[in-house]
Amino acid sequence: MQLSGDSRGLQFSTDGAPMQTNDGWDSDPVHQHMQASRDFRTERRERDAARDLAASKGYIFPTADDLLRGSSFFGAELDLDMAHFWFLLRRHLIENGYQNTSPELLEALERAKTTTDVEDVRIVEQILANLAGDEAGAFREERLRCRLYLGALGDSGAALELAMDALGAAYRQEWHMVGDGSLPVWRSLGWLAQAATSRSRQNLAPGAAIASMLPPDDRVVSIAHDLRTRVERCLLELNAVGE
Repeated sequence: MQLSGDSRGLQFSTDGAPMQTNDGWDSDPVHQHMQASRDFRTERRERDAARDLAASKGYIFPTADDLLRGSSFFGAELDLDMAHFWFLLRRHLIENGYQNTSPELLEALERAKTTTDVEDVRIVEQILANLAGDEAGAFREERLRCRLYLGALGDSGAALELAMDALGAAYRQEWHMVGDGSLPVWRSLGWLAQAATSRSRQNLAPGAAIASMLPPDDRVVSIAHDLRTRVERCLLELNAVGE
């Protein structure tokens, strides 16, 4: 049975189920493009998940931008990630002659590689910032990674900066080209909540809103996941109301 004399659009089989004709949605160029885009993003999400798994198992070393979007640390361990990064950074600096132009940076790296102390990481970040000066993008990867380490070690100032870093990354990204463009959004909220929780403990409230027994980076993951769940549930309800 056909709805009307127009041969385009939905047709129905004898049991009343809709059938798609070759002249319907599946042949519409816009619909085909949208489906191709969805398939592309699905593939990217699967690839991103595989990359994250490889990083957590220590098969690949995640970039600072990977970590900013929520990737696991190298080998799923902050200490292991830091040790590997200090080694790579020291080798890069020596290859480029920085043992002569910035011996204090090499000394700071020597201290940082034997400890997970916040101050040692902060000194490395400050020296890198001084070396970068006003040169846009200089030592960006290295400085961002130091900031990620500081945030993961519980530095509330770094957590606030990382919230802005992640939100900026979310805003600048090409949403139609990434697997899950919402990842840096939730990460940003997680870092912001972590900074706010630290401030509340210090100034406003008698206790932390998030379980303090978790390491700072794990708290960020927990907060981000919790916020995402709540927001998505809310959006589903709002969409249902609008139908």
